[in-house]
Amino acid sequence: MSIISPDSLMMAWATSGVLDVTAFTHLINAGASMHCVDERGRSPLLLAVLGGHVDTVRYLMELGADGSWRDTDGRDAASYARSTCMLEALGVLPDTAGRNTSMIEARCADMKLT
Repeated sequence: MSIISPDSLMMAWATSGVLDVTAFTHLINAGASMHCVDERGRSPLLLAVLGGHVDTVRYLMELGADGSWRDTDGRDAASYARSTCMLEALGVLPDTAGRNTSMIEARCADMKLT
């Protein structure tokens, strides 16, 4: 029988797309860390950004998740947010998001996040 670690469950929670604060609290109480990483160095925050889960991203950021953490590809939450149209969720101001912000924002206006 295989035992699933609290950190593995935290990663599953972050990718689920369902912001369940009670489940998050239970995971933390069981020893999970919101700063854990998977085999590619992706934190729960990075996974939530990749999944387009705006509410989960906002929640983790409010709790102090490290948006500057870089995975093994050298990408942080903001760089994934640019590619998944989540600048607003991360609180990235348009004038600090880089020179391609207008194109990014135009794409975001046409896309619907889950």
